[in-house]
Amino acid sequence: MKDVAYPGSVGVLQGFVIALPERGEGDGDNETLKEDDMKMEIAAGGNGSRMKLLTNEILAAAPRLYANERKQSEDVPVVAKFFNPCGAGTWYMTEYDPDEKLAFGLCVIQEPELGYFSLEDLESIELQWGMGIERDLLWQGTLADAERIEHVSR
Repeated sequence: MKDVAYPGSVGVLQGFVIALPERGEGDGDNETLKEDDMKMEIAAGGNGSRMKLLTNEILAAAPRLYANERKQSEDVPVVAKFFNPCGAGTWYMTEYDPDEKLAFGLCVIQEPELGYFSLEDLESIELQWGMGIERDLLWQGTLADAERIEHVSR
């Protein structure tokens, strides 16, 4: 079973009313949030709703592992940003192997470091109030942007 919320709509999630902002209506600067971005999936066996971490658009945009190996961080797009809404943990995905469900990017839990992370592991994390790891719907930037935000020293 899937619940879908659309920008500008009001929905109920775990008894909380959620109002989603209108986006991209003629302002030219903001892209319209796509329906696929707004989908929430009921977690198997869980009591809460979980955000869909990988959309078809992200899968199509994500380079294979090692594709950015020789590029400067200013030239490496972050195709998705995942975060723990209840505490520490942010993952900036720059590459992805769909066969292994293995991603590469900047991982920040205590200290920022480049490394691999499993999307299956992120999807399986059960947080308080039935929540899970979420995806930043508005993130746009490069690996260099993520490094600046996370205070990575070179």
